[in-house]
Amino acid sequence: MSTYDKIAWLPLCAGLTGLGLVLSYFAYRRRGAGSGLRWAAWSLLPLAAYLTGSIEMFWKMGVGPGSGARGPRAAGHSPARRHRACPGPGQGPGQGAQGQEHRR
Repeated sequence: MSTYDKIAWLPLCAGLTGLGLVLSYFAYRRRGAGSGLRWAAWSLLPLAAYLTGSIEMFWKMGVGPGSGARGPRAAGHSPARRHRACPGPGQGPGQGAQGQEHRR
């Protein structure tokens, strides 16, 4: 089970949205309708991200650079698989028999 699966996302997003709506009410009372509506719009983003399933995408975007920096074995790739994905000279598409690209 990954860390992503261990987090209860609905209560977290609903709590952030509720806190943001309370703060937007105070912004409305203090600074006016424009400020309150801006805060309300920003506060609805966590709940909208949960309801559309975007949170997993944001999670992968945040975790991705860290897993790549640890190296291929930590990211779940074996060295043999990595080398098959990167062909050597003369083995890629569009290359001639001598390993040179044909250019016009």
